[in-house]
Amino acid sequence: MGWVIKLENVTVKDRDKTIIENITLEVERGEWVGVIGPNGAGKTTLLKVIAGRIIPDEGRVEVRGSIGYVPQLKKIDEFIPLRVYDVVLMGRYGRLGFLKRPGKEDKRKVLEVLERMEMEGYAAEPLGLLSGGERQKVFIARALVSEPEILLLDEPTTGLDVQAQREITGLIRKIHEDGVTVVMVTHDLNPVSPYLTRVVYMKKKIFACGEPSRVLSPEVLSKLYNAPVDVFERNGHICVIVEDAHYE
Repeated sequence: MGWVIKLENVTVKDRDKTIIENITLEVERGEWVGVIGPNGAGKTTLLKVIAGRIIPDEGRVEVRGSIGYVPQLKKIDEFIPLRVYDVVLMGRYGRLGFLKRPGKEDKRKVLEVLERMEMEGYAAEPLGLLSGGERQKVFIARALVSEPEILLLDEPTTGLDVQAQREITGLIRKIHEDGVTVVMVTHDLNPVSPYLTRVVYMKKKIFACGEPSRVLSPEVLSKLYNAPVDVFERNGHICVIVEDAHYE
């Protein structure tokens, strides 16, 4: 199928501190890659390098295809006067060109994507009054409205309740089934493990990379969580139980 993301010996530094080091990775078209690792492992930096938001100090990055990027969900001021429709429309600006105003096609696409994210009834709602799960759907819609071939997601289910996590995971699964390549940073592998084609385990460098059944092993994950780990399969899901985890 061919690669759509290619990193060769990529290193990013912040002054004298190395954030990621000597990363070499290829992502094939149509994959769903999960990126895991302890806090400070460079996972968010990796996504920003792929998205072109950070230029590496060393190495080479190539991307074949347009990118949609969903950063970590942050708390929103409930008094910000932004409607859901306006937030999603912002995702079209990159396609419009300098000083062009949104047209009928752009507005149609916004409503289409909101329906796809099961948020069609919220177009006029203030963003700040939505729940965390609803806001995350809006931000994914903002990334999708530009019609990307690659979707980058930074911990899309973190901080959400169990029902919202399931809804978001289900929607990402549908996006992937529609042919979008997905690269997703996550701390919770259990909901997405059946759908991942590969797992990348980072600790500034790539510590392990491969099929979930190989990377999601007690031996590998015990080093990630710095604690004993039990891994078992239930209904197609690889379940990870961590005993008294201590992140490095």
